[in-house]
Amino acid sequence: MAASADLKRIVALLGKGTTEESIAAAVVLGALAPKEKSAVDALAACLGARDNLPLALASARALGRIGNAAALKALLPLLRAEGELRDMGALAIADCGRAALPAVRQELAGADFHTRRVLYAILARMHGAEALRLVLEAFLDPNFEMVKAASRELRSQIPGLSPVERKAAGAAALAFLKSKQVAASRTAVNSCLIYLGHLGTAEAIPEMLRRSSPEEPRAMRRHALLALRGTLQGGRPSPRVVETIFPYLDDPNFEDVVEPALAVLERAKLPAAFEKELERLLGGRTPQVRGFAVRKLSES
Repeated sequence: MAASADLKRIVALLGKGTTEESIAAAVVLGALAPKEKSAVDALAACLGARDNLPLALASARALGRIGNAAALKALLPLLRAEGELRDMGALAIADCGRAALPAVRQELAGADFHTRRVLYAILARMHGAEALRLVLEAFLDPNFEMVKAASRELRSQIPGLSPVERKAAGAAALAFLKSKQVAASRTAVNSCLIYLGHLGTAEAIPEMLRRSSPEEPRAMRRHALLALRGTLQGGRPSPRVVETIFPYLDDPNFEDVVEPALAVLERAKLPAAFEKELERLLGGRTPQVRGFAVRKLSES
């Protein structure tokens, strides 16, 4: 068939064309995404073109767009490559979608630190429930650098989530936060709170309030209040939120407790019952609290 003949000519350019022709052929194959073994094998062979990095990068991208089992098999060794080629390999593996999940999970089990970071980046881009669970479990890692890397990868994907995906991610993160395994890890709790705050998961507000209580560690209280601020996104806090965090304005820890509490309460419509408390705060220990009291009294 004519299409098959054209495909053969394009594939041939990968190995026999000029540098520019080879790169152009890889780009075209990426656009066409043919499943034929000859195309996949030719692109896989180009991944080792160390003297022609643009060709290797274009070939990796093309294999990701093809996304079948053979393409995935060719891409997995790029997890141990360096620099741009490894980064492109990660993107390409993520492009293979859920079909790549079993292989990525298997790679994760015995991977070193740098490879695991790449694998978490791949999983975060998949936007699936199982992939998300695997990245959330990184919050339990004893290596704090790994926890931060996994957290950054999850947050980087938030702008691209659909409303349905965002809601599902919030539900999964909240369930993980409430799990027994997370309860024993302050780092995991704080990381979940940060993620939920960026997601803006309203269903997590009761848990944020609980984690902001004076009985909790200082850092956890700060992360809970910052998550609450992020979730409200400038909206008015509910009466329950106001009643819970208003007393925090008397807390001796300004940076971790009072400051984020003020950020939430600034948008609040305080009922008349708070007038006496606001008058008392006119003599508060910090100018920020005193200024807040003046502004709210002027609104009443």
